[in-house]
Amino acid sequence: GADWEHALATARIMRMAAGTATQFCSNDVDSVNIVLQGSMKVRASSADGRTFSLYHLGAGEVCLLSLAFVYAEEKLQSDVQVESDLLVWQLPRSEFEALLASNAGFRDFIMAGLSDYVVKLLGLVEQAHFGSLQSRLLDTLQQMKARTGSTAIAITHQALADELGSSREVISRLLKTLERDGSVALGRKSITLGADAPAPAAARAKGKTSPGSAPSRPAAR
Repeated sequence: GADWEHALATARIMRMAAGTATQFCSNDVDSVNIVLQGSMKVRASSADGRTFSLYHLGAGEVCLLSLAFVYAEEKLQSDVQVESDLLVWQLPRSEFEALLASNAGFRDFIMAGLSDYVVKLLGLVEQAHFGSLQSRLLDTLQQMKARTGSTAIAITHQALADELGSSREVISRLLKTLERDGSVALGRKSITLGADAPAPAAARAKGKTSPGSAPSRPAAR
C-alpha cells in the first residue's frame, strides 16, 4: 500500500561489518531499527568497565532499544557488538508511527517483538533475583545453543565472562564444576552442553501465569 511505499522511500539502510563495536546514544537516534540480515548483541556497561549482554538480535527482529531511544526524554546509551555482517532498516519516527496506525501486520510484528522482549526480561529478572551465577551461565549456554542449533558452542571463557559481567577466572572455575557433574564438556575455545542441562529462564518464564491472566478454576468435586 501507499504507507509501505512511503516508508520504503524514506527509510535508510545501515551496514556494519562483523566484529564492529560501537556505542549509540538516544540524542543521536531518530529511527526505529529492524535487522534485515546478520546478528548483533546489545550490551550495558558498569562504571568499572565491566559489560553484560542485554539481548541478541537476528534477521527479522526489531531493536526495541532503538524504539526506547526514539521516545526517550532523558539521555540513554548502549554498546553494540556486531556478531555477523549486519544490514539494518532504519525507519524514521514519523513513518514508524504512520505504519503502526495504518498497517495491522506491522503493528502485530512490533507487538510480538515487545511481548518476546518482556518474556526475556522476566527471565533476566528471575536470574538476577533468584539465580546463582552458575545457573545464569548454564542459561546463557542454552540460549547460544538455541541460536546456533548446535550443542557445541564456539566461545572462549573470556567471552562468556563479558557476556555475564563477570571475570574469566570465576567463569573458568564454574565451568570446571559443571564439567565434573556432566553438564558440559570443555574443549579448546568450545563448550559442549550435556543432554540434561536445564531449559533457558525465558522459556520457564513464558510458561508461568502472567499477573494479568485469569486464575485457574478449582477442580470439580
